[in-house]
Amino acid sequence: MFDQPNSIYDGYEYLEDISVDPELICSICHLPFKDPRSTPCDDTFCLECISRWIQTQNRSCPVCRRSLSIDELTQVNRPIRNMLDRIRVKCITCGQSGLPRGNFKEHVEKTCPKMQILCPSADIKCPWEGQRDQLDEHLSNCAFHSLRYIITPLMTENEQLYELISKFRSDNQQLREQTGHLTIQANKYQREIQDLNQQIAQLRTQLQNQQIKEQERHKTSIFNEIINSNKNMQMATNGISLLKGVWEYIDGENFDSFMKEIGVGMATRLLTKGLKLRLIIDEIANEWIVRFESTIKVIEYKFVLGVEFNETTFDGREVKSIVTFSANKWIHQMLDKNGEKSVIIRYVDQNDMQIVEMECGIVKARRWYKRAT
Repeated sequence: MFDQPNSIYDGYEYLEDISVDPELICSICHLPFKDPRSTPCDDTFCLECISRWIQTQNRSCPVCRRSLSIDELTQVNRPIRNMLDRIRVKCITCGQSGLPRGNFKEHVEKTCPKMQILCPSADIKCPWEGQRDQLDEHLSNCAFHSLRYIITPLMTENEQLYELISKFRSDNQQLREQTGHLTIQANKYQREIQDLNQQIAQLRTQLQNQQIKEQERHKTSIFNEIINSNKNMQMATNGISLLKGVWEYIDGENFDSFMKEIGVGMATRLLTKGLKLRLIIDEIANEWIVRFESTIKVIEYKFVLGVEFNETTFDGREVKSIVTFSANKWIHQMLDKNGEKSVIIRYVDQNDMQIVEMECGIVKARRWYKRAT
């Protein structure tokens, strides 16, 4: 096996069973050529090796001792470079072997699972750095990634504001220069004209200060909105994620009165009263899925946070619904065809029980679910 400190520095090492033509080995570093260069005397070396050799006062060919300068070096022909690119190496970072040396850079930049990379949202200040095979897990929890659609337009607007400020400053400088010229000319005129020019300059300064202050207030307001939105989204995401999973109904209170208030008939109320519901909550690609299962019926609805959708409830009503998250709670608002409004709030308490609070008019009810084992 090669004594290969240079290749290790490059992130790979040559395989133990490698067989390389001796004509492809650099006589300085004793490794396969890297970026090979030929001399006028037809000897070949790695570009880095021969450059370092010449720069350390050895201004001659290491083999034949002919006088040599860096400007005389030429690149070897393509067939030799192709042969060098096909030499098999092993990635030191992830351990994958059998990689063509010529493709190693692509392996590092695109596929090496253990390579340290940044979050795709690093451009909007996400501080995460980790291995490529950990990226998917990070993105599932990355607040910057989930808020990118909010932050990116704001950053664009901020850049536009910065450009406007820069242009304003440039214009201001030009105005100052023009004012200087006008002042010199104004000295030739009457005192009344001089006083008028001074008033105009003062008004300009006041306007400039007012515009700068307004722009700074606007930038501060946008920044505070980003910070507050980030904090609120992080808190809501952490609390709401606890609702995911499979739940089994345990008990409730005043549920029959609630069903009556929202317009459910007695026959349906009696039928659903004794049912043992199984509730499944999941999220896939920002779409939430809620599924109710019983011995007589299975109902499922899907929604995107904050987007109104049509829903058929377990008791058969057709309603317009919208779901939002606030303070670790799931708030489900419904409006039926008769204009009757109702609200269902879900959250997980300190005992890992799902609490469901229902309200319609002045009637309130509660139900309890436990996690399925």
